[in-house]
Amino acid sequence: AGAVFGGWFGVPLVCMLAATGASMCFLLSKGFGHDLIHYYLKDRLLPIKNLVSSREDASEFLILVSARMFPGTPNWLLNLCAPHLDVNLIKFFFSVLIGLFPYNFLCVQAGALLQFTDLSSIMNFRTIIILSCFSLLTISVAWYLKRRKKH
Repeated sequence: AGAVFGGWFGVPLVCMLAATGASMCFLLSKGFGHDLIHYYLKDRLLPIKNLVSSREDASEFLILVSARMFPGTPNWLLNLCAPHLDVNLIKFFFSVLIGLFPYNFLCVQAGALLQFTDLSSIMNFRTIIILSCFSLLTISVAWYLKRRKKH
């Protein structure tokens, strides 16, 4: 986003998109993942649920924000588990928006350092062929594994 939109527009854009995407994952997990999450992670979620629910709203929010800012936290796991910790969606959205700001800022700034004159310098015929080959390779592996499983 930094290379295309610059920092002033790129950072808020990336932050909003990251928070929206994480919230969609939150909603999918809440709607369809209850049984799976509780089957595999029930024992591990209970102490975290007690920690989060015993806090005031502001403290719970700060825990969520700091979990996003910590570089070792798997964000996908936070997205999946948050609804099962009784975290409010609005609080979750804003914790992602604020918590991922430093990381998003660094990525957008790195992108802004790239110098190119137009999109064709990035997305050209050669790049499309390479990306298509990776896609075909992935599909081929899936097809091979499916076929191998039948025999």
